[in-house]
Amino acid sequence: MNNYTELKTVYEPQINDYLKNGWEILETTKGTDHDGTFLRYHIGYPKDKTIEDLKGIISKFEEYDLHNRLFENLAKVNEEDIDKIANNDEQMVYNGECKTGDYMSYYDQKVHGKNTRYNFKMDTDIL
Repeated sequence: MNNYTELKTVYEPQINDYLKNGWEILETTKGTDHDGTFLRYHIGYPKDKTIEDLKGIISKFEEYDLHNRLFENLAKVNEEDIDKIANNDEQMVYNGECKTGDYMSYYDQKVHGKNTRYNFKMDTDIL
């Protein structure tokens, strides 16, 4: 059951809607009541589908500038100057502690599979 993020039991009138939405049947059991015999479907929502759904939600948010806003707000909370943070596409970067950069590197890796490294720009006054 570790491959599912949610488990439910549903009945015959509902099962097709769940299957159309990516749920999988794990087991079917029969039951009886005063109307006769009925089927119960024990279903699960796959982890991979949940991850796909969440990435889709994040992508939709990113269409509305989530990545940049997250970056800006993290810098503000961490009291770091966003204008002094660069990514590995820029040359002048040094390896100091940068909480905002560390989190944004983590975000890009987990959400997009990118190995972007964010850190403070090297102070050109000391060169």
